[in-house]
Amino acid sequence: MNLMYTPATLPHHGEDEAVTVLLDDRPRRAMQALALSSMLFETAGFLVGPRPYKLPDGRYLVHATDSIPAEHTICKEGSVTFTQDTWRAANDAIAERYPDGSVVMLSWLHTHPGYGVFLSGLDVSIHRNFFTQIWHTATVLEPHRRTGGIFGWRKNFAGIIRLRFVWHWR
Repeated sequence: MNLMYTPATLPHHGEDEAVTVLLDDRPRRAMQALALSSMLFETAGFLVGPRPYKLPDGRYLVHATDSIPAEHTICKEGSVTFTQDTWRAANDAIAERYPDGSVVMLSWLHTHPGYGVFLSGLDVSIHRNFFTQIWHTATVLEPHRRTGGIFGWRKNFAGIIRLRFVWHWR
């Protein structure tokens, strides 16, 4: 699906945000199903979509069109660990689904069952070390409260902030 947006039709954003995130219904539903699959242990995955487009005001438009579950993770109560096999499987899944190279990994996601929507110190470390593009985001879902949030870089990489994003659970 090709969607056309103009800056005037994009969701409201803060001046300090480096990205505006658009999330298609298909990955949203898949993410929610993943989150609801475990109310005790953390689960994880990735959002993918076309390479982000730089808007005239300097922000990037991040359009998530698909999701990939994170395989080969070590899921515990209070943590999820991505292994080398996790990264390999995610990249293989992207290459298999999109052999034309039309999508990139945009965001990593994980759940905080019963803990709330925030990035822990370890989450921030993962984001800083593995998701280094200004348009990379981190998604946190809280299945008990059926809520979630997307976090992204501030402009000029001056920290990570929670983006204005309304979660719609159906």
